[in-house]
Amino acid sequence: MKKLIIIAVIALLVQQGYSQMYTVKDSTEYPFWVYLPDTYTDSSQNFPLFIFLHGRSLCGTDLNRVLRYGPLYEIKRGMNIPFVIVAPQLKPNSSWNPDKVDAVVNYMLAHYTIDSNKISVSGMSLGGYGAFDYAGKYHKKLAAASIVCGGGNTNYACEVKDLPIWLFHGKLDKAVPFSESTKMLEAVQNCGGYYINLNEYPNWGHGQLIRVYRMPELYEWLLRQERIARPHQEEE
Repeated sequence: MKKLIIIAVIALLVQQGYSQMYTVKDSTEYPFWVYLPDTYTDSSQNFPLFIFLHGRSLCGTDLNRVLRYGPLYEIKRGMNIPFVIVAPQLKPNSSWNPDKVDAVVNYMLAHYTIDSNKISVSGMSLGGYGAFDYAGKYHKKLAAASIVCGGGNTNYACEVKDLPIWLFHGKLDKAVPFSESTKMLEAVQNCGGYYINLNEYPNWGHGQLIRVYRMPELYEWLLRQERIARPHQEEE
C-alpha cells in the first residue's frame, strides 16, 4: 500500500522576506524538513541542494528539535542561505544510515527542481559521521561535503579522495576528539586525496562548532563546487 505523504507548510518571516519550511513525514524512513529559498519561485532555475545531518542531541520524534542548530536555525535568525535544504531526523539510539539518507535525497530530486550537479552533504557530531559515510557510499552524487566536529569510517577514505571535503573541529572538543578529524584527513590524503582541508580551532569545544553554520564562507565555498569528473575520478 502506497504510503501517505503528509506535508505541513510553515511560513517563517525572516529578514530577507518570506521563506518556507516544510515538514515531510511518512514518505521515507526519516521524516525531514525542507527549506525553499525565496527565489525558488523562479521555475526556470535548478537549485543546489544542501543535506544537513544533525547530532545525537537532536534525535527524537519531534521534528522541531532539528531547528535547534544548523542551517535552518541560522535561517530563522535571519541568514540568507541560497540552497534548497533538507534536514532529516534520526530516532533516538540510532545512527545515520547512508541508504536511508539517500532515500531522502531521491525524494528531493523527484519532487523539487534540484541541480543534480550541486548536491552537498554536511553534518555535525554524529551527523558528521553520517555525512562522511553518505559521501563514502554515494560520492558520485555529490559536489562536496563538510564535516563539523565529526569523524567517519576511514574505509571510505579512498572512495572520497576526489571529493572536496571541508572539516571543522575544535581542539578542546571532549565529545568527539579532534583526532577523529585528523584521522579522516590523513586517511584521505594517504589515498591521494587533493581536495580535503581541515579548519582547527584551538580554543573551541564541541558546542561552539555550531558557529560554522553561520559562516558565509561555508556556503560560498559549497556554491563553487560542482559534481564533475576530476583528475582521479572515473566518469560515471
